[in-house]
Amino acid sequence: MRKLALVLLIMLTLATPALAGDVFSDWANSDRYVEKVPGMILRGVANAVVSPLDIIMGPVQEYQDNPGWAFPLTGLLRGVQNGLDRLGRAVIDVGGSVFPKFNGFPDYKPCTLTGMSLGGS
Repeated sequence: MRKLALVLLIMLTLATPALAGDVFSDWANSDRYVEKVPGMILRGVANAVVSPLDIIMGPVQEYQDNPGWAFPLTGLLRGVQNGLDRLGRAVIDVGGSVFPKFNGFPDYKPCTLTGMSLGGS
């Protein structure tokens, strides 16, 4: 039973970033209050869970964008900035979900794992 629970937890953890960008955002941007509230709460929780991943993926993204000797430090700073940005948006989503005409901020970044290619091509 514990193994099944662990497998389900891993599957939900891996699926959450994908849902945060598509399904949850569609719900959160809905005009219907019944769809908007759970969409904003789930998008906020998903962004809070994924925010530490930005710190790890920052150096990888920086190396892909600007390979060179300074990419570890600038990438780490970029990752911290992106992680704090995502965490702040998560807090605003969860806290602002109860306000009827507020749908959060429209300029969400896509998840750091979406579109990443770690292979050298």
